[in-house]
Amino acid sequence: MQIVNFYNNPNIGIFFYTTDKFTIIPTITPENIKKELKTELKTELVETNIYNSSAVSIFLAGDEKVLFAPNIINKDERKILEKIKGIKLVILDTKLNALGNNIIINKNTAFVNPNFEDKTVKMIEENGYKVVKGRIGEVDTVGANIVKFGDKALITPDATNDEIKILNKELGLECEKGMINNSKIVKSGVIVNRNGMLISNYAMGSEMLLLEELWRNGY
Repeated sequence: MQIVNFYNNPNIGIFFYTTDKFTIIPTITPENIKKELKTELKTELVETNIYNSSAVSIFLAGDEKVLFAPNIINKDERKILEKIKGIKLVILDTKLNALGNNIIINKNTAFVNPNFEDKTVKMIEENGYKVVKGRIGEVDTVGANIVKFGDKALITPDATNDEIKILNKELGLECEKGMINNSKIVKSGVIVNRNGMLISNYAMGSEMLLLEELWRNGY
């Protein structure tokens, strides 16, 4: 676990999208943060904004095989993403273009915002995923309210027991309720893959202990 100060912003999770193979970082990332990311996550760093925004993680979703990006990305951003080795870039045409806030994927199942258009669901399915529509914390932005640690997950305290049961059944995720940076929007507070984890210097001690336990037991 590495504690970082990214422009005094506790919501570091919205700026960085990572898998076990690569990490997409915004162009505003300073050199010291790049070094910490590379050392902790042990991945290739891919530098680009998405839709000219530094909040790259809110626009991206996927896993080790597929990277989903919205059709609002510009030509240069798309070219950079297409160069990532070993990943298939899929552009989704949807009004819900903050894909990271609206999709969570595990074990070839995509749990998605219930308002996704049929054409978008079909495209996700065509790329090898079972699609399950649902809510977390009784809100539609499912991706913002959960963060994976392998087969474990931290989920917003507002999640219902029925929602947790569905996530366990459909995605194989064992969920534990909690917060990061005293926020219920848990995905915004952590950058994590099987190699390591970065949290902001705003995180509380009890939160750090829970994150460390989830990471250690999830992978």
